[in-house]
Amino acid sequence: MGSAVAWPPSGHEWVCVLLRAPLCTTFAYVLALRALRHLSAFASNLTVNLEPVYGIVLAWLILQEHEELSPGFYLGVAIILLAVFSYPFLKKRFSKAPSDD
Repeated sequence: MGSAVAWPPSGHEWVCVLLRAPLCTTFAYVLALRALRHLSAFASNLTVNLEPVYGIVLAWLILQEHEELSPGFYLGVAIILLAVFSYPFLKKRFSKAPSDD
């Protein structure tokens, strides 16, 4: 059997949590805000929307967890990927070109 979870957490565990929290949350948000200097908010949001797809694909590849994926899943992935990869083309097509007046 596995080891039991100690409750309440020990002092060492609290120190680990308090040291990792700024790194895993604050640092990630700071990097995301810096990325917004180079990306539009819309493009950044589309990238964030791919996170469920990344997670499922990694579970599929690493853990071989793909038996329960329904056709709806594949349709959802196709819609997300279509939105993400069509964005640059649509942005270029519908952006206002300077007039030569």
